[in-house]
Amino acid sequence: MTVTFYNFSKKKNSTKIPSGSGTDITVKLKDDTSLYNPTFHLTGNYPAYTYAEWQGLCYYVTDIVSVGNGRYEIECELDPMGSARSDILSTTAFVNRSASTYDTYLKDVEISAKQKIVHTDIQQTTLGLFDGVGCYILRVIGNNSGATGIATYAVTEAELNTILNFMFDQGNFLDVLSDAAIKAIFNPFQYIVSLRYTPIAKSIFDAWGSLQPVNFGWWTGAGGNVRCLDRTGHVFPSSGSPITLSMPSNYFSDFRDYDPEFTELKLTVPGGNTVTIPSIWRSLSSINVSVVYDFVQGDSQFLLHSPSGGLLASFSFKCSEEIQIGQQSASMASVVGDAAGAVGSAMAGNPIGVGVSAFGAVANILQPSPSLLSKNGGMQSMITYRDPVVSVVHYESGTVNTTTLGRPLNQSVTLSTLSGYCKCSNASVNTDLPGSYKEEIDNIINSGFFIE
Repeated sequence: MTVTFYNFSKKKNSTKIPSGSGTDITVKLKDDTSLYNPTFHLTGNYPAYTYAEWQGLCYYVTDIVSVGNGRYEIECELDPMGSARSDILSTTAFVNRSASTYDTYLKDVEISAKQKIVHTDIQQTTLGLFDGVGCYILRVIGNNSGATGIATYAVTEAELNTILNFMFDQGNFLDVLSDAAIKAIFNPFQYIVSLRYTPIAKSIFDAWGSLQPVNFGWWTGAGGNVRCLDRTGHVFPSSGSPITLSMPSNYFSDFRDYDPEFTELKLTVPGGNTVTIPSIWRSLSSINVSVVYDFVQGDSQFLLHSPSGGLLASFSFKCSEEIQIGQQSASMASVVGDAAGAVGSAMAGNPIGVGVSAFGAVANILQPSPSLLSKNGGMQSMITYRDPVVSVVHYESGTVNTTTLGRPLNQSVTLSTLSGYCKCSNASVNTDLPGSYKEEIDNIINSGFFIE
C-alpha cells in the first residue's frame, strides 16, 4: 500500500494540512496495528518525514525506529483536526472570538485599562438659556389678578431696585406710619415670601406671563409693571446648540471609546454642578437639553434628550441662589407675645420701663435689619459656569494580539468564512471519527484553535 509523507509542521490546535504534493512511498502495515495510530514498515533510505496522509486521514509521525538491514518502523498518531478539517469548516457555530471577523464595539475582556490619563478633550455648548446676567424671581403676598395669594415676578436688577426703593420710602406708607407703635411693628419686607437669583436670562421669562404691578399686602403699584409669571414652574427648551459629544476618538471608535473603564465622560452645568454621564452616549454625537425651574422651591432639573426626542436622563442642579431680605433676630413666638404686650402698653400710654418708651420697646423687639445676604455664595459660580461643558478623559489601554487571541464576534457563523484564530462556544462537529476524537475536536474548537 502507498502512504504519502511530508516534511510539514503545524500547531496541534490547527486545521492546517499540507498544501503541496508529498512523497508517495510503498509501505507495509504492521500486524495488529491501530488504524488511528498505525505503524508502517518501510525498506530503503532513512525516512526523514514528520507528517503523513493515508486513506483520507492525517497523521503526525511520532517516531521512526530502525529495525536493521535498512528497515524502519514509522510510528504515527492521528491528527484529528487535520483529518476532520472539512467537517470542522462546514460547521456553523457560535463564535466568541475571531482574528478575521469581529465587532469592535463589543467589550473585549482581554484588553485592560491602565491607570494613566493619555488624552483629554473639552467641548463647551451654548444653550441660549443663560446670558451671563440672569434675573431675580420675586414671590410676594398680594392681591394680584391670577395669583392665589402669592404672585411670582421675574425682574431685572434695576426693576428689583425700583421695587425695594418703593418699600423703603415711608412716603408710600404715611397712612400706616402715622402711629409710632405701628411704625415700629410694620415691616414691608415681611410680605416677600422669597427672592432668588437665577442665571436664566430675563428674556426667557418674558415669553410668557403678563406685565403687572407688584402688589404686596394691601399696597399696590410697587415698582411699576413687571413680568408676572402665571405658573409655579416651567420647562425651558434650549434655544441654542445641542450638547456636542462627537469629540475626537482615542481608540479609533472601538469599544474603548464608549467603555467607562477607558473613557470617562463628565458634564458640567450652570453653577459648576458636575455629573458623570454614560460614555456610551458618545455614540449619539449630540444630546438636546431642556431645563425645569421650580419657582416655589427654587429647584431645577436638567433634562437630557436624544436627537430623536427620547428622555435619556434628568438630574437636579443648582440654578438659583436664595437671597434674604430683612432678618429677624427674635423667635416668632417671642415676637408675637412681646409685641402684643408692647403695643397694648403703647395704646394705654403706659411706659414699659424706666427711661424706655413703648415705641422704643417695640422697635427693640421687632425692628428688622434690612440686608442682602446670599446663603451659599453661589451667584458667581452660576454666572461663570452658565453653559454646559463636556469633558472626556481617556485612560491608557493595554493591547491584545489579535493574531493569537482574536477579537469578540459573538455571532453564529459557518467556520469556513473565518480564518486565523477562532474560539467557539458549545460547538459540536459532526464527524465520522470515533467518539474520543470527536470529543477532543469539540474541546479544541471551544478552547481556541486556528483555521488555516
